[in-house]
Amino acid sequence: MKQAVTIFLVALTIFILSSFTYDQKLNESIKRGKEVYALYCQNCHMEDGKGTPEINPPVAKADYIKKPAKTLINIILKGQSGEVVVNGKKYNTIMPA
Repeated sequence: MKQAVTIFLVALTIFILSSFTYDQKLNESIKRGKEVYALYCQNCHMEDGKGTPEINPPVAKADYIKKPAKTLINIILKGQSGEVVVNGKKYNTIMPA
């Protein structure tokens, strides 16, 4: 019985410590993402992500963001040109990579 309790406590301790590590890594990732957005995206999509009316589409609350992750990553890495429809509105501005 003592051995089972000891094993349980060790496992619980490992779980708790790993969750703190996960939270720290997640927070660091979010911080890096904010920095990248500020450097490369904010000029067109604005700080709040609402875009520039009639010119650059929003990214905040955009139905376009529901595309597969691979598609969105390719758009970010390779850029995009041509007409897109976001939240029912048409945009036709070149997005650089």
